[in-house]
Amino acid sequence: MKAYLQPSLRGLSGKMGDWVYRYDKEHKKTIIGEMPVRTGEQTAGQLAQQDVFTDAAGYTAAAMENPDLAEFYTALAEELGITPQNAAMGDFMSVPLFKPLDLSGYKGQAGDPIVIRVTAKFGLTSLEVAIDRQDGSDVEKGQAVQISAIRWLYTATQPVPVGTDVFIEVTATCHSGKQVKMTENPTVGAEE
Repeated sequence: MKAYLQPSLRGLSGKMGDWVYRYDKEHKKTIIGEMPVRTGEQTAGQLAQQDVFTDAAGYTAAAMENPDLAEFYTALAEELGITPQNAAMGDFMSVPLFKPLDLSGYKGQAGDPIVIRVTAKFGLTSLEVAIDRQDGSDVEKGQAVQISAIRWLYTATQPVPVGTDVFIEVTATCHSGKQVKMTENPTVGAEE
């Protein structure tokens, strides 16, 4: 079956009977699907997921109104072959994934490297590293530098005696402003 629409009716959206119609403005076509069937009460997980999508939709609308974010997501969308709105929503919904820290070069001396491996599909705006002693006192805090698509480098600025237990907390910040943290508790200078 084919339907030819007059120019005055370019697309449909809404529901009719058991069908849902959505007009895709970018591709200039109407997408038709069956009406979803709900069975029983929604679970707490389903309600929580709806809240996440509501927040993501709100973020996406706000991001498209922000010239800097809109430009970023438009360029990203062209690379990925998706719409800028889908890029913004995907960024909001995605979570960076950390690998264990590479502490092979960290021996407690200023200038020692800490390599952080993190995968973030839509990239990060920053990666902060904080080192604290076991008692909670601060050793240092600073920004890591991106050295490849998934590798960041933090260079220690303060000496810490070998054998000291420390907490190294890494905070990744996405373009959406979401922050994800990872903490490790190594002993300085210990062999891996």
